[in-house]
Amino acid sequence: MDSSILTLADEDLHAEWCALLKRLSEEERPHSLLRGYFCRLLLDRQLLEAATLSRLARRQLSPTVPIEETTLWLEGLLSGRGQRLLALDELWYMLDEWLQHLTNEQFMLLLPLLRRAFQDFTDAERRAMGEKVRYLYRPRPEQSSSDAAGFDEKRARLVLPILSRLLEVPLHAD
Repeated sequence: MDSSILTLADEDLHAEWCALLKRLSEEERPHSLLRGYFCRLLLDRQLLEAATLSRLARRQLSPTVPIEETTLWLEGLLSGRGQRLLALDELWYMLDEWLQHLTNEQFMLLLPLLRRAFQDFTDAERRAMGEKVRYLYRPRPEQSSSDAAGFDEKRARLVLPILSRLLEVPLHAD
């Protein structure tokens, strides 16, 4: 449905679709997997603010929500490309806190579901996520001056528009 609406390139229809996605992502009635996927679609279109995603994640990662529902919501949210998710620090902190409160038995039962949620990411995305988790609560090691010796900032800035398009993230000029 989503790709069909995008293919039609009808702005009014697209606006209605996005409004429906927003409403359904916040309701309790739709299946958890779908609610997570709706959040992901909105996130990919940059129509879901970080504060809204944080509020929805906090609600979904609550201890009162059955673990299986939470995992399905995560599977929906984690579908697609992983690069956009790497910038959402607060989401990573909430996921970490949620995982820390699981018992060993709960974690072992959920492990296959969590693996399935991460399986479609590329090796590079999974590596970047591993680095994200590794340095979640501590600063990354400082780059030594010898590493930056051959760095030409002017040349590096030339590739920023291309990277922005490839990674589907907005380019913010300094």
